[in-house]
Amino acid sequence: MQNAPFVSINELAWISSLFMGAVFVVSSGAKLRHWHRFRDTIASMELIPAVMLRPVVACIVAAEVLLALNLLTATGTRITGVLVFTLLGVFILTLTASRLRGNKRLVCGCFADFEHKQSVAYLITRNVLLCATALPLLLVSEIYVPAWGMFEWTLAICTIAGVALAWQGLVEIGQIVRLHNAEATAIDAELQAMV
Repeated sequence: MQNAPFVSINELAWISSLFMGAVFVVSSGAKLRHWHRFRDTIASMELIPAVMLRPVVACIVAAEVLLALNLLTATGTRITGVLVFTLLGVFILTLTASRLRGNKRLVCGCFADFEHKQSVAYLITRNVLLCATALPLLLVSEIYVPAWGMFEWTLAICTIAGVALAWQGLVEIGQIVRLHNAEATAIDAELQAMV
């Protein structure tokens, strides 16, 4: 008799659903709290005509809110996964277009960080990683809450917390690299001034 996998694809889809739902709650909440700043961030990319700016921003926020509700209530289906990938794909294409137009760094505003410019390559990578995290949503027909015991629930919570901590660690590493690069540039400028 074969052993069943430790975690089934349905359970992975549910964990993915919780994580992606939390991501969209945080992201849409930040955009709602800082509506004008997010709108200005999208405008600064110069990819959308001014007349379309408000409707596009409203659609982005509405899509994130609806996806968050759907993902967190475990009422999602494979269509939810397709919509998650579609939204993330639009973000990736928008960032790629911005990068091709010469923008190496921009203020993303996705998680209420309107103060710091981030590498467009980093933002694209972040969205690709979110797509990878959401992949199990495409592999099931429905998302359901599994009938787990204490061990499985603890494991799921630790997995989500671990991913969140790893995510934060990547953000911190990115900030350290940016500070290091800024310091190296300042030192180079000082050395050039002395010569």
